[in-house]
Amino acid sequence: MTWRVFLTDSSHPDLDRLTPADRTALTDELFAWVSDGPPRTSGQVVAGVQLFEDQLPSGISVTYFVDEQVPYVGVVRVRRR
Repeated sequence: MTWRVFLTDSSHPDLDRLTPADRTALTDELFAWVSDGPPRTSGQVVAGVQLFEDQLPSGISVTYFVDEQVPYVGVVRVRRR
């Protein structure tokens, strides 16, 4: 299965705050989700939507939602911890 990963409009201000090296690391780590899908290790329902938050190996935290029917991942928030 091939997953689509896209960055929602709400994640763009977060991306602007990252260093170029962090953006490169984030891109590389999210690219791995294309074949494997997201890890979905920590989830909660917010306003009726299941959101997941995972910390990537680079130390960047990503909040996202998943639609397994398509399948795709929508990145909502990106933070450096």
